[in-house]
Amino acid sequence: MLNLDWLLLLSGVGIFLWGMSMVEASLTKLASGKLHYYIGTWTNTTLSAVITGALCTALIQSSSLLTLIVLALASSKLLNLKQAVGVIFGANLGTTATGWLVTLLGFKISLGDIAIYIIGVSALARLFFRNRSQYGLTLSLIISIGLILFSLDLIKNSTLGLSETIDINASGTAVPFAFFITGIALATLFQSSSAVMIMTLSAANAGLINLESAISVVIGADLGTTSTAALGSINGAKIKKQLALTHFSFNFVIAFIGLFVLLPQVNNVLDWLNWHDPLLPIVTFHSLNNALGTLLFSLSIKPFVAFVSKRFGEQRNTIESRFSLIPLDAPAVALKQLSDEGKHFLLAVAKFNQRGLKQNRNYASEYLQLKKTEGVFIDTCQKLSKQVINDQQTNDIYSLLSAIRDGTYSAKALKDIAPDLEVMDIQNQLNKTNIVPLFTLTKAFYDEQQVHLGINADDSSQDMQETAEEFYHTFRSTQETLFSSEVSQDLPIEQVSTLLNINKQLYTSSKYFISALNSINLVVKESSHEN
Repeated sequence: MLNLDWLLLLSGVGIFLWGMSMVEASLTKLASGKLHYYIGTWTNTTLSAVITGALCTALIQSSSLLTLIVLALASSKLLNLKQAVGVIFGANLGTTATGWLVTLLGFKISLGDIAIYIIGVSALARLFFRNRSQYGLTLSLIISIGLILFSLDLIKNSTLGLSETIDINASGTAVPFAFFITGIALATLFQSSSAVMIMTLSAANAGLINLESAISVVIGADLGTTSTAALGSINGAKIKKQLALTHFSFNFVIAFIGLFVLLPQVNNVLDWLNWHDPLLPIVTFHSLNNALGTLLFSLSIKPFVAFVSKRFGEQRNTIESRFSLIPLDAPAVALKQLSDEGKHFLLAVAKFNQRGLKQNRNYASEYLQLKKTEGVFIDTCQKLSKQVINDQQTNDIYSLLSAIRDGTYSAKALKDIAPDLEVMDIQNQLNKTNIVPLFTLTKAFYDEQQVHLGINADDSSQDMQETAEEFYHTFRSTQETLFSSEVSQDLPIEQVSTLLNINKQLYTSSKYFISALNSINLVVKESSHEN
């Protein structure tokens, strides 16, 4: 017959895992934008990258969320591999904060009664703010914290009950390596080293396992959590596999050091320190082992990054592979990446338009590629729209979609006059005379935009008002000139018609491109203001 204490333990672990998943989901939407900004800003050196990773993970209690943001920044070239690796090292150190919080609070005072009030009041308030997503997410975060506090009491009480029915001497005869394997298995099963840490501390507090066994489980749990990143990188991009290798390498090395070098010395050190608390040695060992690993890897970060950078072949930089790296469940981060992709798309449009003006023969296939990118962009934005948490993010999505649509219109306008530009007499009129000034003006405009939207260009937005007015007045004056009797008498009527069409399409192309730039700049300004 199933012991009720085991059922209570399983219930506590289940509630804890559910609470942690809710915390991560809420923080992903609420705080990912800020974390994106801080990680991208505060990681210029290895030390600052490690400290940033440790502090962010300790505050949000989610190394998975931090890894997601680091991956997004690295894939967008906003973090290089060395900076990303430094943050991952720090994140491993930051995860040790969970054990300290549980040891200093969870087992010293009863939080179950307080947690019930936190959950109840927040759940009631959540009903009134269900149509306001930002407030709703904040209340969901508070509810999830209450669930975690409540689960700690369940786990603690269940292990105290189990201590009365389980013989500690039976488990104490097992070698530490067996408990190490148990830690790996539990962390792989639960996908959370924090859950395993709490279960281990609870078992140690109740006297179910001895100190060496508890530490072995914790060491194994750190290595077991690397399975999440490893599985997620199987069909992922090169950077994703490199970061998964970094995570595994770090935890494998500290597991070896902890299990075979430090663990045999624990009892001697405790006798010297004269510690009698059953929990402090576990969390202290966990923190020191991770700190030692962080120090060793940080000191050798250059050769380690050189090693990792040579692993895994370079994949084709396809549209689908780039967009697959966008974390849709983190709207602020996703919008930043989509904004970068929007600029990349407009750069491609500017190059397409410039080649079209020079009578490049591959314009048809290049236009189809632009249309394909537009389709992937629209599909991604539709998926992201289901994850947004405020009106501003919704407006940003609409602005990005408008930019992509207007960019495609701009390319189409020049594609449609390609046959007109190939006529020899028209080429002579355009090149040898200034009968359509927009032709020269448009060429210069797209040259300028290729520089501005290039990789090394300044990220500041452009004021396009004067440019738009110049194009409009040039278009109108050229139209009037072509309609005048002096010009129509000197040219065949079919050439006048063709020049009028070219003039109109040049203006249409530039008008839509300027509109696209304004939409992109609007998103960039709002993002900068939020940060």
